Amino acid sequence: MNYRVVLFGPIPHSTSGKNDSSSVIAEMTSKEGYPRVEILSGSNELKITKSGFRKAY
Repeated sequence: MNYRVVLFGPIPHSTSGKNDSSSVIAEMTSKEGYPRVEILSGSNELKITKSGFRKAY
């Protein structure tokens, strides 16, 4: 595997690669074979910020 972690910020729900899951995030967190998933959020919404990066690590 080329990646160790995937950082998610705001993305559309309808994306390719989600198969039967509700979103690509749900697909990657519920199935084996994907790298670790970290969801960056702030104020109860997906958001990429410096503090989100700090919380992820």
